[in-house]
Amino acid sequence: MRYGAWIAAAVVAVGGGLAAWSMTSRAAAVRPYPFRIPKPVNPDAEIAFLEQRVQRNPEGGLDLGALAGLYLKKGRTEKAAETAKQSLEKMPFSNPGAKLVLAAIAQSRHRFDECRRLAEEVLAESPRNEDAIGLLITTHLAVGAIDEAVVLADRLVDAIPTLASWSLHGLTMSAVGRDREALHDFARALEAEEFGQAELSAQVRAWLGRHHLRYGRLREARECLEAALAIDAANALALGLLADVDAREGRIDDAERRYSAAFHLSKAPVWMAKKAALKRGTEADELYDLAERMMRDEPFGHGTQLARLLLDRGRDAEALTVITQEAGTRRDAETLDTLALTLLRANRAAEARTVLRELLRQTSHPAVYARAAEVERALGVHSRATVYEGLAK
Repeated sequence: MRYGAWIAAAVVAVGGGLAAWSMTSRAAAVRPYPFRIPKPVNPDAEIAFLEQRVQRNPEGGLDLGALAGLYLKKGRTEKAAETAKQSLEKMPFSNPGAKLVLAAIAQSRHRFDECRRLAEEVLAESPRNEDAIGLLITTHLAVGAIDEAVVLADRLVDAIPTLASWSLHGLTMSAVGRDREALHDFARALEAEEFGQAELSAQVRAWLGRHHLRYGRLREARECLEAALAIDAANALALGLLADVDAREGRIDDAERRYSAAFHLSKAPVWMAKKAALKRGTEADELYDLAERMMRDEPFGHGTQLARLLLDRGRDAEALTVITQEAGTRRDAETLDTLALTLLRANRAAEARTVLRELLRQTSHPAVYARAAEVERALGVHSRATVYEGLAK
């Protein structure tokens, strides 16, 4: 699965901002990586090598497509899109890599119809392309089409029971709050890993760590995230999530260091915003300002994170404007939860209840029931709030 990082980016927000809840049962420890850990790959050197090949053979459509994928991995989105289009001009057929780059960019910018069209074009030529199926699944999740995502994920593992497909199924189960099934899927994914998939093997452990973190299982989360970093020390998701664990355990210096490292690797402003939340005074304001500028400079893909940041800074009215606009195109769990929270802060609990009813059709995560209880308390319906509190526990 060459483009696992795209799927990580797409799914990171799904339920990622929901509160963590503890569980009494001890989840199984993460499976040790069974292969020799490869030497780290220098992505800049890979890019330089392919750029030289393209200079020598500017008509090489496949080389251009591979280069576009590397640009995207490094966060150079505009350069990736330009190079992918050049690749398709040179080689309009049998060129899935370039189309998948454009599909991933379209998804990140909430052009979900375009992402779906490009992914389906790839599948028309290659029906078992896991990256294209993955983009379709994450697009369904992003727009709240949960049933479609689950059906597609089920079909994928039935047809291709690989590390990539089982992890995609696990991500889908995690997004809809089906904890036991998600844990089963991630375990099956790791059982299916093969030599030569070190980057994806690390990413799957990071996803599993994030799932544990969502349920407040800090020890299990740390085990998974440290295992991911032992395979790939440059995995920004694992670094950022391990910083979350550090922060919850009171290891503030470690959390700050890891947030900085995750930001350096990924340039994702969410890590800078989380570091800002650990600070006070002028230093916090400077970090928040930096994260906010970055989110606004790239408006697509950061709306929910920006709304959360504005809530943290006490700018509730502006947060409501931002999240309302975001929810116009994106209806995943975190976006709906943020919308409900912002409406509740604005004393619009009845509207928050409507949003939560939609959210509860997507997921049964305990934090959603807790939010629903909060809304019912605000509306004075204490009996219903008690029911939701029981479900949350």
